[in-house]
Amino acid sequence: MGDKKNLDRIKSLDALLARLESPKEGDEVFFTLQGDTTRYRGVIRKKQSQDRAAIYEIVSKTQPSPKGVIEKIEYKGRVFQTGGWKPL
Repeated sequence: MGDKKNLDRIKSLDALLARLESPKEGDEVFFTLQGDTTRYRGVIRKKQSQDRAAIYEIVSKTQPSPKGVIEKIEYKGRVFQTGGWKPL
């Protein structure tokens, strides 16, 4: 019974994200990596996991693809700072 309740919550979250300005597959973003000031261009790709939760990933348009941890994402004029590692 708990699985159905959890699935209902995920469906509600998906509906809420659809109403908000959630990313759509193919949308273009700019991102920077930790320790690097270079802005890279990428495209959002949406994958659906087995529990039907949406998982987003950024596919770089730059070749060869940069390696590292994403620090900032610029999407639709907004800048999103990822958590990353913080010193103790």
